[in-house]
Amino acid sequence: MKYLIIAQNYPPEIGPVRYTYDLANSLNEQGHNITVITGIPHYPTNNVYPEFVRNKVSVKNENGIEVIRTPLLLASNTQPIKRILGFITFFFSAIPQLLKNMDAHLLIVSIPPLNVLFLGILTKLLFRIPFIALLRDFEPYSTFNTRGLLNNRFLYIVTKLISKLYKYADAVVVVH
Repeated sequence: MKYLIIAQNYPPEIGPVRYTYDLANSLNEQGHNITVITGIPHYPTNNVYPEFVRNKVSVKNENGIEVIRTPLLLASNTQPIKRILGFITFFFSAIPQLLKNMDAHLLIVSIPPLNVLFLGILTKLLFRIPFIALLRDFEPYSTFNTRGLLNNRFLYIVTKLISKLYKYADAVVVVH
């Protein structure tokens, strides 16, 4: 079976992105064909890791997994507007790679960030490829709740509306 995984962050970056890495390797070890679309590694330093080029698509075989790294605007948590623009640039830089991988049987999108959910919905609606939303955090609820912003009526309504988009996934898996 051919799996396509979209995760904006992926090792060598550190943190909870390790789960997606472990999932890709486990599926690969079972004999499945795995492709990962991800961003250029830069977390947590906000600097591109030395073995990668900042503004260039990179395609490498990592442990038998095709890993496609796309450019994005780099930003830290202390730069919220620039960080949102980084999510948007990843969304658009991932689309051409999706188009090259339309032979996948199943798409797995790793959330956060929320922008990958939109890539899953787009892929399902345009190409009828089923997708699984792999939630490490329930976005945007987690982001707004962590920052104490759910008291804002507008953001609360936005959270409720966006949360309804998860229904487009063929399955939602919550990782805790």
